[in-house]
Amino acid sequence: MISRLRSATVGGALVAALGLAGIGLAGTGAQPAAAADGDVQVTDGTFEWGIRASIRNYLENFDHTEGSISAYNGATYTTGDSAIVFSKASGWANESQGTAEVSFDGEVEMLGFGESWLWFDNLRVQIDGESADIVVDMTESFNTKEPTADVVLASYPVDGDTIAVADGSVSLNLTDGLFSTAAWDEHLPKLGGAPTYGPPNDMVDDASASLVTEGEATDPEPTDPEPTDPEPTDPEPTDPVPTPTVDPDPNDEVAYGVSQGEPLSGTESYITVTPGYALDADGATLVRIEGFNFNPGPATEPGTGSGGIYVGFGQAANPGTEEWRRSKGGFTGPGADLDYGSPRFVAHQNSADGEVADAMMDASGYWSFTVEVPGAAIPSFFGGGEIDCLASQCGVFSFGAHGVINADNEAYTPVYFTGQDESDWPPRGDSDEPPVSAPEQLPTLADLTDANRGQVSILNVGTTNLTAQVPDDLAGSWIGAVVLSDPQFAGWVRVNDAGRIDVRLPGDLAEGDHTLAIVNAAGDVVGWAPFIYEQPEPIDDNDDGKTTPPSTEKNPHGESTGTNEAGATLTVSPAYELADKSQVVTLTGEGYPTQNAAGSNFGGAYILFGWIDPDAGTDWAPSKGGTTGFTYVYIEGEDNQSIVSYPGNTTTPGFPEMDADGNWEAEYTIAASQFTAFNQQIDCYEVQCGVITIGAHGQANAGAEVFTPVFFDADGSSIDDDARPGAAAGDGGTSGNATGNTVTGNGVNTAVLQSQNDGRTLLFASALIIALGVLGLSMLWAAPRFSSRR
Repeated sequence: MISRLRSATVGGALVAALGLAGIGLAGTGAQPAAAADGDVQVTDGTFEWGIRASIRNYLENFDHTEGSISAYNGATYTTGDSAIVFSKASGWANESQGTAEVSFDGEVEMLGFGESWLWFDNLRVQIDGESADIVVDMTESFNTKEPTADVVLASYPVDGDTIAVADGSVSLNLTDGLFSTAAWDEHLPKLGGAPTYGPPNDMVDDASASLVTEGEATDPEPTDPEPTDPEPTDPEPTDPVPTPTVDPDPNDEVAYGVSQGEPLSGTESYITVTPGYALDADGATLVRIEGFNFNPGPATEPGTGSGGIYVGFGQAANPGTEEWRRSKGGFTGPGADLDYGSPRFVAHQNSADGEVADAMMDASGYWSFTVEVPGAAIPSFFGGGEIDCLASQCGVFSFGAHGVINADNEAYTPVYFTGQDESDWPPRGDSDEPPVSAPEQLPTLADLTDANRGQVSILNVGTTNLTAQVPDDLAGSWIGAVVLSDPQFAGWVRVNDAGRIDVRLPGDLAEGDHTLAIVNAAGDVVGWAPFIYEQPEPIDDNDDGKTTPPSTEKNPHGESTGTNEAGATLTVSPAYELADKSQVVTLTGEGYPTQNAAGSNFGGAYILFGWIDPDAGTDWAPSKGGTTGFTYVYIEGEDNQSIVSYPGNTTTPGFPEMDADGNWEAEYTIAASQFTAFNQQIDCYEVQCGVITIGAHGQANAGAEVFTPVFFDADGSSIDDDARPGAAAGDGGTSGNATGNTVTGNGVNTAVLQSQNDGRTLLFASALIIALGVLGLSMLWAAPRFSSRR
């Protein structure tokens, strides 16, 4: 019940502030006509309805949602089921008139981002001959925190097959339903004020009832087929179509070529993967994923856009068809139409969460990022085993993010591994191969002249990557990227069809003026252009005019240990007189839980740095109802978040792992003594900051919740016990990240927060950043940018 209390307390107060408490009278259920001749009395039975598969999938399988679905008091549901089953039917039905009213026992709570999305009971099916309504009593929803009776949640058209009476039993079959206006406008979440589940994205799952009439036996069998789990086409989704395998030639296994997908029906977007052929089936292969002609979203001011796509490496149940597409009713998960590993996030143009995305579209719909594919066996994002890319064709898929169906941006490109049939692969000689090593001699600034400047222009400089335009005649070729003044080779990059390159910047690049030079395989300069690299500075003062004490001469020393009620301890060394930027500390954890609250080794403990509210006591923690941005605040961004895994957990390779007793050790970099996050300004000279651990993957685990204080002065005397974080000026994003990969925005929802003053939106932003930070590399791809931190 903790989750409900948290949801009601936080959400209720905020809804009151927004004046939404009175919403809910509109859209109440109309009562059908009273019982008439021909009525059949219903005495028992069940009703099966999944509400909507994509919502269940989103809340249950995407870690950043911290979601769950619970059914009780007469309703049953287990994660992964195709429907919730409601029991103890009571009411009547009239087949000849096409009318019915049947009520069912059961209570359902769908949680996401610390909020109840839909929490209801007393479900009724009311059919008046023209439409069939599913009516519920809403205890609480994402946008309406007050109880609301008789809410029409969904409506279905009625035809001759809707009600069937035969052999003393009644069946109800509801298809092609839609959320009601009340559901998508007053109850379900919105993004930037726009209804996420409004038309044309208002579809709901089919539903069915198997009812017992007076005098008949109870415990009926559910109708067949289950409406929310449509009959699979041949071959079955759980039995992928095999592709012939051959023994690879050991002399011919270097990955090569470009695999380019064809636009799907009704779209212009497509994806290329380089290299796309002969990827190592037993090891990692570095590939570049590029998207072309995608719908970039509305043209907005920089930092104000929203939304995007997920890009995942996976496998369709029926290769060669478009049945996997969400816009065509496709389902995702093991045994469904599409199964994939952990997806990457590509933001729409000018998105507010572009800094935490793996890539951001430009105005033409182009995007790119570079990742490692770990081999032909891909752990499913949904759990339950691996995706075997030698048994059936795998590839890169894209689809709308955050549960939004976006047909324009659905795309697929196949990718091929050693061990597959090579008969249809392009000859290796037809593809340019990147040079195997860096040029023997890198150019210096003296080598860059007007004569060899070429037509190179810098399009965008991010915190980790740079995008440049090069001459069109280089399209498709490999060129070397060199960053000067002190020349550093940034790698061989392939020029895409649009004449663009995406260069990963050196991790130790200093702020200031630099130059990008491009060279050919012989090391000759073929073009160059200057650029400026910047990263935000930490905040230097607070609203009261205080400034951080001088920190020119410091001697980090000592250690500090925190503990929790379960006995777990976290020791930080050094812990006193820490540097104001990029302080490396050693963390030693002892007695941590070795499983999550559900008894599985999936997950572990997040490692964060920030502040906890001393007034909250131990209730700052997620297991006690604590909330990100309220009872605890941490520096955002992937380089400021780490994880220690439970013993045997393999979803976050390269990060530390606990031993069987819950003991572990790791190095961690504290980015800055001052930072802004979640619209709050934190000065660790005034408020008590420290290292925080909490349960990972949205799974609250009291045993893993520890706070260990650290100090930036010699003895902690500068800290004011009564001080609180100040309100942030500007965009409210994180600043103070001294590692070079600074997050300067709270994601898409920060812009919404500023315009609506809606604190609930902050929960979206905080969870999204966690998901796209340290968990962005889990399961599927290990991005090279994390290697320097391990």
